[in-house]
Amino acid sequence: MKKVSVIIPMYNSQSFIKECMQSVVRQSYPNWEMIVVDDGSSDKSVEICSKLSRADGRIRIVCQKHLGVSAARNRGIEEAAGEFLLFLDSDDEMHPLLIEKFVYLAEKYHAELVMCQCRKVNTYELERGLEKTDTNAGRLKGKVGNGRETEEWFHVRYARQMAGIGGKMIRKSAVGELRFDEGLGNGEDTLFLYHLSGSKIRTVYLYREWYYYRIHPGNTVNSFQTKNNMGYFECSRTIRDKEYRMGRIRYALTWERMFVIQIESSYTEAKKVKDLNKCQRLREIANKETRFLLFKKLEIFHKLMFWSCFYFFPLYVLLRKILIKLWEE
Repeated sequence: MKKVSVIIPMYNSQSFIKECMQSVVRQSYPNWEMIVVDDGSSDKSVEICSKLSRADGRIRIVCQKHLGVSAARNRGIEEAAGEFLLFLDSDDEMHPLLIEKFVYLAEKYHAELVMCQCRKVNTYELERGLEKTDTNAGRLKGKVGNGRETEEWFHVRYARQMAGIGGKMIRKSAVGELRFDEGLGNGEDTLFLYHLSGSKIRTVYLYREWYYYRIHPGNTVNSFQTKNNMGYFECSRTIRDKEYRMGRIRYALTWERMFVIQIESSYTEAKKVKDLNKCQRLREIANKETRFLLFKKLEIFHKLMFWSCFYFFPLYVLLRKILIKLWEE
């Protein structure tokens, strides 16, 4: 039976770490190890983890000074003894059959990466027990992608699903020397998966919402802070530029669209809090972007949204409201 190393980076997570860890303990698949990497927490997170660790010898706690989530994940990779790696954020949870089915699919299709869909939920929904509503757990529906198909999934078909590390199990041998970029303020998991998908791996996509991404005030604030980090765009820009240099214009355009949308989003947040310095810096980035060849290749709609955002903001707000309404319908 293959061992799975579940890596949980943790920083001041006392509110949810117990439930997160218990979702691993409840797994139907028994051969796992849980590596909780404490990234210098100052609350009671370690105390909570230590209590659970004493009750289950499969749980290990590794402590380090506060270096960031990428460093914590990298430490987890170094510590892992399993043949598979599964990353779980400290405020998230997963379905009790997830590891069992992931290992089954990885072995059946000789896959390096197995992924499922993520479901955004609140604490109330998690407390109700989402797995009880999943009545078709025994019938697996998924898709297998080989080599270049995995790349196409990452850039186009399943770009949103493959942007984050949650809900993914990776064969450790496929990771090799690849690590999360500790110098990147955001998007480190997207860049990690970009490099992984570029190594022509075989992937299985399980059509089950078995990774539960918890929505709560804490990660809403973190999301806002991330958008106000000038490093927020580095991942998209890095991927875009590399694909452009390789002459893969279709993929480069995907990340050019992502890049301009991220700039718009960050500018909108800066406008809300009246951060004039941030607005000015973003306008400078926007002006430079309009001279880039790939920007000129974007569809007229994307260019209209971009121009209105920086040069006629009331029109941009109106267009966004229309789009949101159409999406909801």
